[in-house]
Amino acid sequence: MAPETQETVQRTPLFDMFAPATYEEWRSAAEKTLKGAPFEKRLITKTYEQILLQPIYNAGDIADLPHINSLPGFAPFVRDTRILGPLVERWQVAQELPYPTTTEVRQAL
Repeated sequence: MAPETQETVQRTPLFDMFAPATYEEWRSAAEKTLKGAPFEKRLITKTYEQILLQPIYNAGDIADLPHINSLPGFAPFVRDTRILGPLVERWQVAQELPYPTTTEVRQAL
């Protein structure tokens, strides 16, 4: 590996090179690249839980969520059930397992 140099690399912020686009402008450009293929069929993914995953999201997609400004330890408890939860324990991962015993869980893995 080459030794590090003291040169300063000038970086150009890429987003400054482009004007912001609206969702409609982005979608129009995306549809052109699809060459007639249906946007919904090619770019929207449906999970097995029937959740539609969009190809792009923006702040407007979460603006109407009632719990967007909720705090940990307060209803509806989407950020944690304890006020200091995120500071004490960083992650609490919980997933329902359809197996009643640890033996069955190991077999499934």
